[in-house]
Amino acid sequence: MENTLEWFSENKRQVYTGIGIGVAAAIVLGGAYYYVNHRQSNAQQVLNEALELYHGRIQESTVVQSTTGEEFKTREERYQKSLEAFENVIDQYSSSSQGRQARYYAALCHKGLEQYEDAEKLLTEVAGGGQDLLHYLGSQALASVKTAAEDYGGAADVYRRLVEDTNNPLPKDILLFNLALVNEQAGNLEEAKNDYERVLEEFPDSLLRSDVLSKKEGLEYRLES
Repeated sequence: MENTLEWFSENKRQVYTGIGIGVAAAIVLGGAYYYVNHRQSNAQQVLNEALELYHGRIQESTVVQSTTGEEFKTREERYQKSLEAFENVIDQYSSSSQGRQARYYAALCHKGLEQYEDAEKLLTEVAGGGQDLLHYLGSQALASVKTAAEDYGGAADVYRRLVEDTNNPLPKDILLFNLALVNEQAGNLEEAKNDYERVLEEFPDSLLRSDVLSKKEGLEYRLES
C-alpha cells in the first residue's frame, strides 16, 4: 500500500492526465454515438414522410389506395411530389441506408414519369450498393426500366443475371418469364422459347403457368410460319 501511494504521488500528474484523456474520449464517443443515432432517426422520419406521399391516394384511380397520406389528382402529380420528397432525403442523407432507399423510390418515380434515363442512373447506384435485398429489387426495377425504354437487350442481360444468381431471393419464375418476354421483344425467338420452357420445367406449379403456355404456343406458331 505504501509503495502504491508513493508511486501515485510521484506520477499523479500523468495519472490525472490519463484520466482527463479518458473522460474526454468518453465524452467524444458519447457525443458521436448520440449524433449518429439522432441523424439516423431524422433520416428515417424524412424517408417515412416521403413514403407516405408515394403511397398517397389518387382521385382518378379506381384502384383502392392507401387511406393514409396526401391525396393527388393524378398519378403523375403523386410521382412528382414524391420525387421531390425522396430527393430531399438523398440531399440530406446521401450516404445513409435511408439515402439508398430514397434513390430506389426516386427511380420508381422517374419511371412513372417516363424519365427512364434518370431512373436507370439511380437504379444502377442502388444495385451497386451490395448483395442485399435492395440490390435485387433495384436490379429487377432496372430491368423493368430498360424494358420500358425499349432496351430489350439490356433488360435481358439484367434478368439473366438475376435468374442465374443462386443467392437471389426474388421469385425466379417471374424473372424467367420476364426474360422470355424481353427476348421475344428483342427478336431472340429461340432464346425466348427456351426461357418459357424453363419456367414450365423448373416451376411446374407456378401461378404464371397458363400465361407461359399461351405465350409459348404463340411463339411456336411464329417460329413455324
